[in-house]
Amino acid sequence: MVTNLILQTSNREKDYLFFRASDGELIPFKISGEGKPLVLIHGLGGDLKNWDKVVSKLEKSRTVLRFDQRGHGKSKSYKGITIRRTVQDIEELTKYVFGNEKFALGGHSMGGISVLNYIKDNGCKRLSSVILMDTTPCIFSTDDWKYGLYYGDYTYSDWERDMQIIRKKFISFYAYFLYRALTQYNKKKPPISYDEFYGIAKAVDTKTKIKVARIAEPIKKLA
Repeated sequence: MVTNLILQTSNREKDYLFFRASDGELIPFKISGEGKPLVLIHGLGGDLKNWDKVVSKLEKSRTVLRFDQRGHGKSKSYKGITIRRTVQDIEELTKYVFGNEKFALGGHSMGGISVLNYIKDNGCKRLSSVILMDTTPCIFSTDDWKYGLYYGDYTYSDWERDMQIIRKKFISFYAYFLYRALTQYNKKKPPISYDEFYGIAKAVDTKTKIKVARIAEPIKKLA
């Protein structure tokens, strides 16, 4: 039987600890500071280092726990990458580190969706508070929900279309996704197709200093 162990790390992974989840996979994490517990969950394509500047301030009054979700950062695991599995990882890791002590749970983007699903599966009995950052419980807009992606313009049919494009032209999809997420395009001249936006990667690279193709590759693997 696999036990939940915190493993010491090599010099190359300085300050990282690893937790063995119930399915045997290793979850990289860091813990620092003193005070009431706070758990932070990064978004899609990110890692625990995204929180460095925030943690440098929070750890003065909080014990901050953050971890790399599967397939991200120093995680070598691509086994069972689902929101449900992330919820299990949160529950197992926090029980090991904090025991029965209540903790604040914060998530950014996809991390916020993990927070909402944690509440759905486990309730709020272990939580002292919840923080959602730049996240939405539903990515497409409906008649009774106007806050989907792209400033509310994203529909269910858009989502169905994207599921097909992601499998065929992921870099094209990702360039367009960044363009729509980081800028408000001129609605009088909306893009006609993803094919027209296949070359937008260069424009996004220049404007945002984000190398679309480079960061899209690991996210493609996750997708």
